[in-house]
Amino acid sequence: MWRKALVVILLLCPAGCGGNSPSGPSQTPASGAPTSVAIAAGVDLMKLKATGTFGLTANYSNGNAGSVQGTWRSDNPSVATVDATGRVTATGAGETNIVGEFQGLRATQPLRVVPDYQGRWNGDFSVTGCTADGDFQRGNFCAEFPTPDLFALTMGLAQNRDAVNGSSDFGDLPGPVQGSIRMSGHLMLSATFTFPDDDIVVDVTLTDWEALTTDNERMTGRFAFAVRASRLQGTARIECDLRTFGKTSTTPVAAQSPAGGRIFPDAVRRAVRRR
Repeated sequence: MWRKALVVILLLCPAGCGGNSPSGPSQTPASGAPTSVAIAAGVDLMKLKATGTFGLTANYSNGNAGSVQGTWRSDNPSVATVDATGRVTATGAGETNIVGEFQGLRATQPLRVVPDYQGRWNGDFSVTGCTADGDFQRGNFCAEFPTPDLFALTMGLAQNRDAVNGSSDFGDLPGPVQGSIRMSGHLMLSATFTFPDDDIVVDVTLTDWEALTTDNERMTGRFAFAVRASRLQGTARIECDLRTFGKTSTTPVAAQSPAGGRIFPDAVRRAVRRR
C-alpha cells in the first residue's frame, strides 16, 4: 500500500512541492506587466509603391518600455499591406489603419497612400470639344480646335505630401501650376496664363484638371481651357483629354517647350485673330 501512496504523491508533485515550484512566466522588461502598446511608425502618409517598417513598443506597469514582437494587420490591404515583421507596402491610393497587437493589447496607426506625381511629365493631349459665344463664336474660334486634334504638353511637378506645384508648358505658354491630391488619388491642378497678341491680351485658364496615375509612371485624365481676351466679348472653352502623358524623370525640373506636336498658344492666337 505504501508503494501506491508514493506513486500518487509523485504524480501530484512532478516538479517537487513547496517553495521549489515555478512562479509562472516572468514579465519584461524588468518583470513589469504590459499595460499598453504603441506603434512607432514615423509616418502617416506614404507614396504609392513605397515601403517602410513599423515597430511596436510596449509600456509596462513599472514605468519601463521596450520593443516587442507583435502581430500585424492592415484594415485595407488594397491601400497598404503589412507582413509579420511590420514591413508596410503602399499598394493603392486611399486610407487604412495599420494595427499592431501584443498580449491582448492593440495599437492603431492611420495611414494614407498617395500616388507619386513628382517629376517631369511629357506627352500630348487631344481636343474632345470646343464651345464659344460672343465674339469668339462670331469669329469661328473653335475651327482651330477640331476633334481629336493633338497638342504637346510638358510639366515639372514637385510634391509635398498631398500638395503639388510646379510649372507647365504648352509650347511657348509656360507658367506655374498648383493643386492637391484627392483621397481617390486624383491630381487636381489649376493655372492661369496670360500672353499678348498684337493689341489684345489673352487670358487662358487651365481648369477642371483631374488626372490619375496608378503606377507612378503614366497619367490619364481630362481638363479644359477657358479663354478670354481683352477687347473681345464672350468666352471660349476647350475640352481636352490626356492621351499619352508619362514621367520621363523623377526630378521636378522646370518644364521646357515640347519638341514636337502642335503648339497650343499658336492655335489660340490664330483663333483670336478670326474676330
